[in-house]
Amino acid sequence: MDKNCVKHGKRVVIVDRSSKDLQGRNLCIQCLTEQKNNLISYEDVQQELHELKAQLIKEKYDLNKKNIDLLDDLKNNLWQLKSQISALIDKHLECFEQQIQLISDSQNKFGKQIESLETKDLDSFVKQYSEIEKQFINYQDIKDLLLKNLSSLSNDQLIQRFAEILSKINTGMLNYSNEVMSNFKQQFTLLQANNASSINLTCKQHNGCQIIMVDLNEIQKAPSRLICVKCMSAYPAKYETIDEFKEQWQNYLQEKQNYCSNYIEKVESKTKELNLLFSDIQLKIANQITKSTNQLNERSNDLLNIFQKQWQQDKNQNFSLKNFNEFEDIVKQMSGSQNIQHLISCLESNCDEWNKLYLQQISEIQQTLEICTENLKNSINIKLNAGKDIYQETKSLLNSQVDKQFTYELIKESSIKQDQFCGAMSFNKDCSIVIVGCENQIKVFEFTKGRMNQIQLLSEHNMSVVNLKFMKKSDQFISGSERDGQIIIWSMNPNKKWIYQQKINAHTKCIECILLNNNEDLIISSSRDGTIKFWIKQSEWACQQTIAGHEGYVYSLSLNEQQNRLISCSKDKSILVIDLQQQDNKWIIKQKINLDKYGYRLCFIDDNLFTFQPYQQEQLNIYELNSTNGQYVKTKVVQVKCGQDDGYTLFPQQYIKQKSLLVNKNGQNINLIKIKQNEQFLTKQIIQFQSSYLYGCMSDDAEYLITWDQISNEIQIRQYNQK
Repeated sequence: MDKNCVKHGKRVVIVDRSSKDLQGRNLCIQCLTEQKNNLISYEDVQQELHELKAQLIKEKYDLNKKNIDLLDDLKNNLWQLKSQISALIDKHLECFEQQIQLISDSQNKFGKQIESLETKDLDSFVKQYSEIEKQFINYQDIKDLLLKNLSSLSNDQLIQRFAEILSKINTGMLNYSNEVMSNFKQQFTLLQANNASSINLTCKQHNGCQIIMVDLNEIQKAPSRLICVKCMSAYPAKYETIDEFKEQWQNYLQEKQNYCSNYIEKVESKTKELNLLFSDIQLKIANQITKSTNQLNERSNDLLNIFQKQWQQDKNQNFSLKNFNEFEDIVKQMSGSQNIQHLISCLESNCDEWNKLYLQQISEIQQTLEICTENLKNSINIKLNAGKDIYQETKSLLNSQVDKQFTYELIKESSIKQDQFCGAMSFNKDCSIVIVGCENQIKVFEFTKGRMNQIQLLSEHNMSVVNLKFMKKSDQFISGSERDGQIIIWSMNPNKKWIYQQKINAHTKCIECILLNNNEDLIISSSRDGTIKFWIKQSEWACQQTIAGHEGYVYSLSLNEQQNRLISCSKDKSILVIDLQQQDNKWIIKQKINLDKYGYRLCFIDDNLFTFQPYQQEQLNIYELNSTNGQYVKTKVVQVKCGQDDGYTLFPQQYIKQKSLLVNKNGQNINLIKIKQNEQFLTKQIIQFQSSYLYGCMSDDAEYLITWDQISNEIQIRQYNQK
């Protein structure tokens, strides 16, 4: 149910995060005309929540993995203790048996000695008893012996080790999660009442029993599709809760509206095309065209009115129904027999009728044209560029026919099980070494024909490694970490071992992207602290310039071919175009492109063309340089595959020039797109994964693709295979 603002009583569309009044922060359209500062849309709230979910999932994954490792260590120590104690206990049990037998034998001896005592006089009895008593068992000695043996069961060193392991186990959320959740709750108060179900219906078969489930099975299981607790017991089946059904119902209405919208757009588009066609020849067949146009538009309007009326009825429906029969009718629509396919059939039937009218009008026009043909021949001037046009068409056809087909195929035997989070990977220049960030460590692998062999483990980072970049002109690479914003420069020593050369506290928050220019004398980094930093090599790497042109996380960076232009995309729904000034070697913002939707990834194809992937969209946006004003503008979109979710950031776009191949991770899919000379974008392969928490990179020669995802928990290698 829509929420209304307190002031005007109209539907809420915006939340004012700065308002301390929980009710007053919900604003309608009229509120927007009166107040324009500190506003955030519901869509952005959901996007904030989605990103928080991704971070919380990752943190909980890291926390659980660490605790499992600690408990495994503790378990192994306990097995060791058990073995030791078991042997000691057997030894001590034998000692106890010996002492028990000793006491029993002593008791028998004592009884016999007492019985043999003479009782002639008291003095003689006491004297004899005293001698017997001296021979009796000393229980203090037995006690001391047994206590000494039992004390050997205690292994203080091992117990202390247990305590140390247990002290490392984290019993709750990490500090970062608590901090983020606290800040987020302060900024946004999402009223649960908006999503609460208000169904209060009772079962007809079991009077007084409240409806809690619905039956969406193709074949109805119970007498009614509205299910109470007793129905569930009497007619066991898979049922949906009210909340689950509400979500499906809303999705159904949205899908229904989408279908209607698509059909409306097609009808309107077709009508416009026909109107243009009629206009072109209206001077010769004005009366016939006018008649046809009027008939066609009249039928089109009737059809559009039907769609719009149905759409408006759906839009005005209220989920919180008061009537049992009305609610059951909706459930029946969703049960399978009267689902969206029924809507499609109705729409197609109406459109078939419209198409028949369209063909009839065309037929009448053709008859009229046949009469006018002889007269039109002399007045129509047909310009033919046959030679050039046929040549271009033939060339394009031949190019498309010889375009080589390829796929990247998984090398199953090369897969390596890796339960730790792996957010960054990189190949060196000749693909002989691969480095992989595994939580806060970097694993170094020898790489030979797709096979990996670990040769070193680097542990200088305190936080998860989320950026890795090999240098090509030297045996060095760069790493960047999460949250602490640290960059480390690594180099290979004479013993062929990697050692850190310099540590840089580069940013105050997580590093999202690291670039290296072709000369390898400039490093560019971006972060969640909203800044872009430029690092130059002097005696050590040092920050030359900082640009704070974004107002949110800076997700991705890309340099053009000439290396004098940088583009960046941010959570603030903008792309910055940043140019290098030759006179002072400073970078300045030349253009800011405002977006409808932010995105995680972008990439230069050449100096005049770049791609941008909007968040959770199945369209890749193409931007081209306008030579007149020197500004980049969106010129086309390319269909790509996404999935249900876009997961986390990282895994930047890559353009491999020698194969004209763009690698675009989007949601649960890696889209491999061939870019032709005529700027035609052809999707050659879509590699689908089960998780959107998917990270990887392509080798510079496009021969290998390496990935890790959170479902398989494997480092996987795929190899280029030309068909």
